[in-house]
Amino acid sequence: MDNNKKNKELVIIGAGFAGMKLANELKNSNYNITLIDRHNYHEFAPLFYQIASCGLEPGAICFPLRKEFRKADNIHIMLAEVLEIETEMHVINTDTIEIMYDFLVIASGTATKYFGMENVKEYSFPLKTTSEGLMLRNQILLCLEKAASCNNINSRERMLTFVISGAGPAGVEIGGALGELKKYVITREYPDVNKDEVKIIIIEAADKVLRTMSDKSSRKSHQFLQELEVDVMLNTGIVDFKDGKVITDTGKEIPTDTLIWTAGVEGVKFKGLTTEDYGPSNRLLVDNYNRLINHPNIAAIGDCAFVKEPIGNFVNQQVAQVAIQQAKNLSRNLKKKSFVYKFIYNDKGSMATIGRNRAVVDLKYKKFAGKFAWWTWLSVHLVTLVGVRNKIVTLINWVWNYFTYNSSLRILVKPADRKNRPEPECDESNDNKCPTS
Repeated sequence: MDNNKKNKELVIIGAGFAGMKLANELKNSNYNITLIDRHNYHEFAPLFYQIASCGLEPGAICFPLRKEFRKADNIHIMLAEVLEIETEMHVINTDTIEIMYDFLVIASGTATKYFGMENVKEYSFPLKTTSEGLMLRNQILLCLEKAASCNNINSRERMLTFVISGAGPAGVEIGGALGELKKYVITREYPDVNKDEVKIIIIEAADKVLRTMSDKSSRKSHQFLQELEVDVMLNTGIVDFKDGKVITDTGKEIPTDTLIWTAGVEGVKFKGLTTEDYGPSNRLLVDNYNRLINHPNIAAIGDCAFVKEPIGNFVNQQVAQVAIQQAKNLSRNLKKKSFVYKFIYNDKGSMATIGRNRAVVDLKYKKFAGKFAWWTWLSVHLVTLVGVRNKIVTLINWVWNYFTYNSSLRILVKPADRKNRPEPECDESNDNKCPTS
């Protein structure tokens, strides 16, 4: 990075927790920042499952990027897909334009990992974006609606069986939400469906749920799931999903129309970077300053980064706090225009919720579960949501659902087919170019 240049060109790929935090830390600084994302909004990933389970509307967990940075004169928002990074030329090729950079920060997050199972990739329902949450919500509601008027026993069994792969926080939380739907909503709103017909099954390859949390929290979470009539299959992996059946490595076949995939994630590979730049699960190898090992003017932060030689007890967790702290530390170095601050992770604990009044919290010196843990979970997530409106809407929805279990969001809204209506396209020819300012 040329320290003699007055305003350096800083490009950030990704507007998740890491990208947003870094941009906010550097707004109105002496960097010209281009923030690239495939969406024009920031998504609050921990609450994707609430979109899928009709707990919240999409607008409650998304925040427009242009609104967030409208007062930051040095930040330019770009809706684009990155196609290639030319590291020698310091150029990023997108599906719209080329962008020059002095320093590049990759905060692209992760994508769903299917472990080479093509049928699972094609037919399961991931939960990594707001749109995927909406798609899963429609699938759940459609299964219930179709089952209500179906007289075929086998078809009803498939429609009313929901299989979740993975018992990490995402799997446990969507499992708990579906358990509440079964226990408190089905009988009231779907009188033609016997709630005992509804099966919710979590399949986990490890020997316990929430394996990254304490044994106490794991045991309590398992208990909460059982209270919500969610079946948990441990020490079991999924090997295929075909002909309307989930097939496990024990040979068991589970008829279902809905496989919810939360079992793994991996980094997204960029053309222009080499195999040597990547570590486990396609995560970018970085040093203790979050710079790529082979590219000192490129950094990676958040879920897509893998610190090669971490300091202390940091084990490259893929959680929001890591992303936020890495972004903050990188901003300190960029402001100083010298890499002097190493990343040292301050583990503030972890938590997960398994339905109303059911949650687990692991702090450094204390672990607790139940109603107080649930209120703690609510408070932390409400505070970290972006936007005052989002906080108010989310709080109102949570209070309403707490007392009534009556959500107005259980509606099927299918996207309309564009048919022959063309999407807007930009003419990249040299004719009629806009004048440059």
